[in-house]
Amino acid sequence: MKIYLVRHGEPLVDRSQKANLLGYAKWRRSYHHAAIKLDAEKAAAVARRVDGKTKYFSSDLKRAVHTAAAVAQEADVVREKLFREMELPLVVLPIRARCSSWLIVSRLLWLCGFGSRGESFRQARARMRRAVERSVEEAQSQDVVLFGHGLMNYFIATELKKAGWRGSIPSRIKYWDVVVLERNA
Repeated sequence: MKIYLVRHGEPLVDRSQKANLLGYAKWRRSYHHAAIKLDAEKAAAVARRVDGKTKYFSSDLKRAVHTAAAVAQEADVVREKLFREMELPLVVLPIRARCSSWLIVSRLLWLCGFGSRGESFRQARARMRRAVERSVEEAQSQDVVLFGHGLMNYFIATELKKAGWRGSIPSRIKYWDVVVLERNA
């Protein structure tokens, strides 16, 4: 039994753009709806790695859907909101910074329980656990490939390891990375 966690390709957004809170909020919306920089070589490498009788799942966000289409080609891919990235809240700070810095600060404050108008860390973990249950249930009959997001895939992989699945988890899951976890049936 194998579960492949594939991080989406690089989104077509400018992470170096500087913005205040309002500008960051607009940038984040564009990030959620962004397509990816198509990389046929990386898509083919992922396809070779997950080759076989598998069931495909994807977050319903555009960057994951586009990655799934590039890798799975004509195969059916089940799109679900369940597999979305953990939703970071907007944190009101009187700063102007790069959007990549806003992401880091938002994530750190979110992990500490700060922020509003978003999914709390507790809610995100509960959703992640439902995603793990769904993936494990599906993996009973065939290998599963999940096209998702860095943070969510990291937490799913960690939870699977706690449940006895084998595999290595990098400290940072980069674009197009594949984390493979397996367990004997």
